[in-house]
Amino acid sequence: MILPAKHAKEREVRFSFRVISHISRVAVLLFTQNVFADATFVGAPPPIQPLKQSPLSPEAELATFRVPPGFKVELVAAEPDGGKFVTVAFDHAGRMWTMTAFEYPLDANEAPAEAKALFAHGGRDRVLVFDTPTRAGRQKPRTFAEGLAIPLGLLPYKNGAFVQYDGEIRFYEDTNGDGRADKFAPVLTGFGIEDSHLFPHQFTRAPGGWILMAQGAFNYSKVKTEHGDVTEFNKTKLARFTPDGKRFEIIGWGPCNIWGLVVDRLGEIFIQEANDQGWPMMPFLEGASYPLCGDDVPRPYAPPFPKLGEREMGGTGLSGLAYSEGGDSFPGEYRDVFYIANPITGRIQVIRLHRGVESLNRSTVEAVSVSTLQPFDGSTNMFGNGWRLEHLPDFVLSSDPWFRPVSIHFGPDGCLYIVDWYNKIISHNEVPRNHPERDKTRGRIWRVRHESQPHDTNVPNLYLVSDADLLDHLGAENTWEVNAAWQEIVDRHAVSLAPKLANIVTDDSQPVDLRIRALWCLEGLGRVGPAQIESLATAKHRAARKEALRVARGAVAESSRLPVRWQLELAKRGLADSDRLVRQEAIRLLDELLEPVPTLGPPATEVASILARAVTRSPMEPDPKWRGYFDSFESYLARLALEKRPSAAAAWLDENEAGEPRAQLPARAFAAVAMAGTQGAKRLAALLPRFQRGLTSEELLLLATVPNEPAANTALNSALADPANLRLLYDSRGRLPDHAALAPLLTDTIRARVKNDPSDANLDLLAKLAAGFHLTGLESELTAAATKPGANTERQLAALRALRETGSTRVDVFGRFAASGNDVLRREAVSALASAKSDAAVPALLEVWPSLTPALRKAAVDRLAGSAPGDAALKRLVAELGSSMKPVLRLNGGDGDYVDTDITLRGPFTVECWVKLDPGINNQDSILAGPGALDANFHDGRFRVWAGAINDIVIATKPIAPEAWTHVAFTRDGDGRFRLYLNGELEVMSQAVEKRDFEHLKVGYSNPNGGTAGEFAEFRIWNVCRSSDEIRATANLTIESRTGVSPVSPRDSTLTGGTPALLYHGTGDSWGNLHGAAHIERTSDLPPLQTEAEAKALDTKFAQFRALASKPGDLARGEQVFTATCGVCHSVHAQGGKIGPVLDGAGANGVEALLRNILTPNAAMEAGYRQFRVETKAGEVLEGLFVSQDDNAIVLRQLNTEDQRVPRSNIKRAGFTRLSIMPEGLLEGLKPGDVSDLFAYLKTLK
Repeated sequence: MILPAKHAKEREVRFSFRVISHISRVAVLLFTQNVFADATFVGAPPPIQPLKQSPLSPEAELATFRVPPGFKVELVAAEPDGGKFVTVAFDHAGRMWTMTAFEYPLDANEAPAEAKALFAHGGRDRVLVFDTPTRAGRQKPRTFAEGLAIPLGLLPYKNGAFVQYDGEIRFYEDTNGDGRADKFAPVLTGFGIEDSHLFPHQFTRAPGGWILMAQGAFNYSKVKTEHGDVTEFNKTKLARFTPDGKRFEIIGWGPCNIWGLVVDRLGEIFIQEANDQGWPMMPFLEGASYPLCGDDVPRPYAPPFPKLGEREMGGTGLSGLAYSEGGDSFPGEYRDVFYIANPITGRIQVIRLHRGVESLNRSTVEAVSVSTLQPFDGSTNMFGNGWRLEHLPDFVLSSDPWFRPVSIHFGPDGCLYIVDWYNKIISHNEVPRNHPERDKTRGRIWRVRHESQPHDTNVPNLYLVSDADLLDHLGAENTWEVNAAWQEIVDRHAVSLAPKLANIVTDDSQPVDLRIRALWCLEGLGRVGPAQIESLATAKHRAARKEALRVARGAVAESSRLPVRWQLELAKRGLADSDRLVRQEAIRLLDELLEPVPTLGPPATEVASILARAVTRSPMEPDPKWRGYFDSFESYLARLALEKRPSAAAAWLDENEAGEPRAQLPARAFAAVAMAGTQGAKRLAALLPRFQRGLTSEELLLLATVPNEPAANTALNSALADPANLRLLYDSRGRLPDHAALAPLLTDTIRARVKNDPSDANLDLLAKLAAGFHLTGLESELTAAATKPGANTERQLAALRALRETGSTRVDVFGRFAASGNDVLRREAVSALASAKSDAAVPALLEVWPSLTPALRKAAVDRLAGSAPGDAALKRLVAELGSSMKPVLRLNGGDGDYVDTDITLRGPFTVECWVKLDPGINNQDSILAGPGALDANFHDGRFRVWAGAINDIVIATKPIAPEAWTHVAFTRDGDGRFRLYLNGELEVMSQAVEKRDFEHLKVGYSNPNGGTAGEFAEFRIWNVCRSSDEIRATANLTIESRTGVSPVSPRDSTLTGGTPALLYHGTGDSWGNLHGAAHIERTSDLPPLQTEAEAKALDTKFAQFRALASKPGDLARGEQVFTATCGVCHSVHAQGGKIGPVLDGAGANGVEALLRNILTPNAAMEAGYRQFRVETKAGEVLEGLFVSQDDNAIVLRQLNTEDQRVPRSNIKRAGFTRLSIMPEGLLEGLKPGDVSDLFAYLKTLK
C-alpha cells in the first residue's frame, strides 16, 4: 500500500535525521569493529529450564532464551494478535508483513474433497501488516487480506502483495489506500496442492525483473502464465516469474525442500536444504541439479552439486536462512555469516561460508567512510573457486521444547527477526494431520538485537522519498535499505536517474556492491549500454564480472540493441576467466546468442564452435572436487545450449570436417552428442575411426540409443567388449528408451562373456543386465549362476532376482531355495514363486507354506493377491490366508445392489460407516435409504439426508473425494434435529426438525434410478443419538458383535428399553442378505480400523519396545541391524535404498517418534510416501512408491525390483492409498538385543 505523500519539509527533516542517525551508527560500528577485531565467535550459553511445562506464555518463553554476550531477544508479536505465523517480509517502508496458517495441515493427497472445499470457501488465515516492527515493545498488526487458507508464499510489492493461495499465485491489491486489499488477480495458476507444507514459497525479488520461488518435493504442477504458456513444474524446484505473470522459468532442480533463500548484496544466491544431510545451505547456480529427493533432474547428464557440509546441523527440518551483511548488522565475528533456523532442535545455528577453497583474508576489509556513508561489504575479497562451510557455535538456544523457529530474516534495523511456530508438534509427518496435540492458535515473532544496535524508530519510507534521494539510499549501509532503493528505482521506472547510475557503474572507486546495484537499476530501466557492462566485465571482483555477463545475457533475451559481435567477444573473454562462475555466465550468454540467430551461417555456427571447444578445454583447478564438478557442470550448460539448436551444431560439423585437426575431434564429438538421435549418432560414428581413445560415457550412451543403425552397431559391438561399458549401460538403463532393441546385442555379449569366463564379476554382470534389461534369453545361464556350487548368498540372490524380473517359470529352482535354511534367499524365492506365471507355482508355494515365517507368508499372499484372478487354488489361498487384503462390501451401481436390512428408525438414532465411492458421485450413491422415506446420499458430492416431503433436512458443506475412504455419520436427537459428521468431526446441524418414523431402510439402497457404486466397511446403526466424542472415539475401532444381524428383533430402534445397542452391524464377511450384484470383495486399500483388542495389544507392544529402546545398546551392531533391516529402503549419509525418506536426522525427535513411525507406519507419513496403487485393465494390482508420471505412463518403485513403467493405456484406476509404503512388523522380527542395538544407533542420527 502506498501511503499519502507528506510535505517536502517533512521529508527534509526526516532525511537530515537519517544522516545524523547514520553517522551515529558508523561511530558505533567503528567502535564495535575495534572491540571484535580479534574476537572469536562465542555461542549462546546453555539455557535455564523453565519453571513450568509448555505451553508457556510469550513472556515465560522469553525467559528461556540464551544468546551470546552483548545480544538480547525481544518479543515483537504473539497470539492473540495473530498466530501460526509462517514467515515475514519487509516492504519499502520498513513495514513487516506476515501471514497465518491456522488451517494447516490439509493435504489434497489425503483429503482432496476437503482441500477443494476449503479453498473454494476460504479459511481463517490472514495476511497481516505490522506498521512499526522495529519499535520497542509488542506490536499489533492490521489485516491486509483475509479469508485465506495456508498461504505459504508472501511478497509485498508496490500497493499490494503476491500471495500463494490454492493452486495460484495471486496479487492482492489495495486500490484505495485504506490499507486493506480490495481486489486480487491470479498471476500464475496450475500449482499442485497435494502437500500443504510444500506449496509455492520463498518469494524473493532478484535482479532482471524476476521474483524467485520454490516448490516442495511431493507437489505436481502445470504452471500457466498470463500468456497461456504451460510449464510442467513437478517436485522440488526453484523457479522465477515476472510480476506481470507473463514469464515463468525453472532455474534449479532439487534438493528436497528449499525452506531458506538469500540473495546477497553482490547478487549471489544461496539456498537451504530442509533435510540437511550435509547440505544445510549451498550456493545456487542457475540451471544446476541438487541431489537428495527423487530422480527429477534437468538432464540425465546434469552433475549433482557436491556436498559442502563436513557435518550435519541435527534434525530433519532446517527452515530459515539469513545472511548478516551490511554496516549496521551484527558486529565483528557475527557478521558475514549465515544464520540457520532449526525448528527440530529448537535453535538458531551459524555457518560461515568460505567462498573459495583458499581461506578468505577477512582482515583486508574496506573501512566505512563517514563522509560518504558507504557500507562495509567485504568488497576487496577476491573469491576463489568452490566453497567450504565452517560450523560455528549455536547462536540462540531455548529450553522451551515448543520453540520452533521456522523462518528468519534481517530487518530494516539490522536485527534478526525469528518466526516461532510455537508448537509441541513440528514435523508434518510426526503425528496424524488432525492430532489433538497440534497447536492451532499460538505463534510468536522475536527479534535478536546487539547492544550496539539502537531501536530504530525512523526507518525511511522509500515509497515517499524523491527519485533523486533514492540514490542516497542506494549507497546506504543497511541491506534492507539498499535493496528497497534499487527495487523502488525500477518499480517507478525512474529513468531520469540513468545518467547518474551509469556514472556509478563506471566509477571503479565506488564499492563493488554499489556498482552492481546501479547496474541492476539500469537493467530494470532498460538503459544498459556497452560502457557500463565493459566497466564491470573488467573489474577485479568476480561478482562484478559475473553480473556484467548476466545483464548482457538478459539484454539479448530482451532483444536490446547491444551489438551482437560485441556480445560474442564479451562471452569469449568470459570463457577465458579464471573464475568458474564467470565462465559459466559466459556459457549462458552464448546460449542466448545461439537462439535468436535467423540463419545457419555466422554467427550461429561460430557460437556452436565456441561452445563445443570451450568445454573440451577447461581451466585447471587446484581442488579436484571442484574441478570435476565445474568441468561437468559447464559441459552440461554447453550441451544444453547446443541441444536447443541441433541444426547449428550440424552445420558446424559439416564445415570442413575432413580438414579439421585431430585436436578438435573432442569438440566435434561433443557437438555430435549434443545433437543426439540418429543424426548425432551417425556423425559421431563417422568421427570414431580418427579417435585414438575409447568412447566417453556420453558417446557410448548416444550410440546405444540407436543400436540398429549400422555404424552405431559396429562401434557398440567393439565398445561392449569392455565390461566397464556394460556396467555403464546398466547404470544408465533409465536413459535408454528402447531396451528391446538393445536386448539381442546385450544377450549375445554377456552370454559369450560368461561362457568364456564364468568369473564372479561376469556372473554379477549377467544378473544385473538380465534384470535391468529384462533379457529373457538368459534363463539357463541365470539358473546355473543361482545353483553354482560354492556361490555366495549375494550372488545367488542376484540371480534369483533376475530370474523373477525376466518372468522365469523355473518353479523347481524357486521351490528349492524357498525350502532352504537361508532366510534371505527364501524371501526372494517365495517372491519369485508368487510372481511366476505357472500352474505349478501355487502348489509349490503350498508345499513350503508350513515352514514360512508370518512375514514371508504375508509377503507371498500380498504378491499373489495382486495377480489377475484365475487359478482357483490361488483364490483360495488369498481368501483363506489373508494379508493386508481384507473384506469390504462392494456395490457396483446397479438398481438392485444393496443389503436387504429392512430396518425401522424411530426416535433418536445414529448411522455411521466407512465409505469409498467411485468417481461420478451423486444422489444415486447412498449409504441407507427406504422407498419414499429417507435417503442418506451424496448429491453433488456432498453428504446429505433427504427426508421425503421436506427434502434435504441437512447438507454437508464439504464434498467427499471419490476413491478415498471417508467416515460418514448422521444422527437424530430426541428433538428431531439431525447432525452430519465427516471423519469424526461435526460438519453441520439441521435447522429444521423431523420426528417421524423411517421404515424399510436398506444399506446401500438408492431411491433414484441406478444404485450406489463403491465400497463399505464397518457399518453401524444405533438406537441412540451418539455424541461427537463417541463417534470420533470409535470411528477407527472395529466393534466386536454379532455381524450382519441385529442384536434386537425385529429391527426397530424403539425395542431395546433405552439401552444403547447396535441395530445393525455390517463388517468383514458378514453383512446380511446381499441383494443383486452386491458382494464381498477383498482389498488392501482399507480404512484405518483396528479392534479394541488390537488397540490394547498395540499399547502393550509400545510399552514392550519402549523398554527395549531405552536400554543401552551396541552402536556397531545397531548399524549392522539398520543396514540389514532398514537400509534396504532408507539411506543414511547417502548410503542405502531410495524408496523411503532419508533418515540422517531421524533421532532428533526422540524415541517416542521413532516408535510411532516404526510400529504404526500408516498413522502419519509424508504424502509422497503413501503407497500408490495401480489397477490394470488386465486385473493386476501394482503397489509401490510413486516415482514419476507423464502423459504416457506412471512409474512405480518396489523393493528389490526394477522401476516399473505402467502405460496409462493399460491402467484402469490409480491413486494413493491410506497405507504407507513402509511395512509393519519390522521390530517384531528382531531379537530383543537387536532392538536395543538398533535404537542405540538410531538415536545417534541427529
